[in-house]
Amino acid sequence: MRKFLFSVLVFVFFLGIIQTAKADLTRDCFNYIQAQDYQRALQSGLEAVRIYPNSVGANFCVGVSYVRLGQYNQAIKYLKTAEKYATSKSDLGAIYNWEGAVYENLGDYNNALLYANRALSLDIELGDKDGESANLNNIANIYQYLGDLDKALEYYKKALAISDEKFKSTIYNNIAVIYSSKNEYDQAIDYLKKAIAIDQRFGNYDELAKDFLNLGDTYRAIKNYSEAEYYLKQGLLMEEKIGNKDWQGAAYLYFGKLYRDKGNKALAREYFTKAYNIFKSVGDEPDAQAAYQDLQELQ
Repeated sequence: MRKFLFSVLVFVFFLGIIQTAKADLTRDCFNYIQAQDYQRALQSGLEAVRIYPNSVGANFCVGVSYVRLGQYNQAIKYLKTAEKYATSKSDLGAIYNWEGAVYENLGDYNNALLYANRALSLDIELGDKDGESANLNNIANIYQYLGDLDKALEYYKKALAISDEKFKSTIYNNIAVIYSSKNEYDQAIDYLKKAIAIDQRFGNYDELAKDFLNLGDTYRAIKNYSEAEYYLKQGLLMEEKIGNKDWQGAAYLYFGKLYRDKGNKALAREYFTKAYNIFKSVGDEPDAQAAYQDLQELQ
């Protein structure tokens, strides 16, 4: 089972829309996302969509809120609506970026690669280095999911070379996953700690929770169970506060592996089952199948 990778997601404010008086709810939605309060963002965004169903900004913000809550089947519907009504290349590039990330999480790697490359082409055309770095990272993710680690590392290094410092934590996490896949755990831990340092410095609470979970699972792999349990507990508590269902599933999966490795099959079975159910509920089929396989291997 792979560790979870991070997508870099482009966040734009659709200034022409949000500066209008009728866009108060849309503005609220984006502000709540910036504050990492995704439930309130969703509430404001859904109300904005109800009033302005053809609004690019409102539909985009609802889609983003659902992604941040790990509810991908819901997210794609609103992102598709935003794409339908978008007219500017910068807005389209941002929407393509998020659509690619959703398809990646749904295990539809052909569409994920298609939309990431569409976003990348627009970023290069517009001279948007942040967007270019984000989509180079996301393309690397897809190659990593497909098992081409060398190509993935090539794209991660390209992304790292032009990335803003604040976003390097995501790329460090993903490089750590490559080293973990190669059983080079000391390297993986070093990169995860680099990611944690950046996310703590910039207050990236959402990403920090994921860093902790991946670090916890890496400590599990080297049988440092006390450190593993500490970081997994911290990560799960944070994800519960954030409300991201898919990453709560990741925490349950990692706890299942921890208890399996410690010889507690009953607790392992309980957590693998929790992981499977939550992955199924959000449409994350690849990870649902991975959790099911882990569950079957306990029999």
